[in-house]
Amino acid sequence: MEKYDRLWTTTWIFFFGSLGLSLISIPSWMDFKVPLVENRLLFALLYAVVGGTIFTYFLNIWTLARAKSSSVAIFVYLQPLVAIPIA
Repeated sequence: MEKYDRLWTTTWIFFFGSLGLSLISIPSWMDFKVPLVENRLLFALLYAVVGGTIFTYFLNIWTLARAKSSSVAIFVYLQPLVAIPIA
């Protein structure tokens, strides 16, 4: 993680993940109908994607570049304690 840019590493992780999930979900697209989305729900979705996912991946990668991986492994156990109040 010290060798590559954190932002691009996060971008590539999400790109390949979304590609794989898109391929798996192709059969479900046939029956999908676009629902009516309220502004409040749209804000919650945006917060979940940006704040809860992209930002946390970026922070993990940022920390891995500056600390020992054995120290960063502790964060896995702390994530539920942070996620519960946010949820």
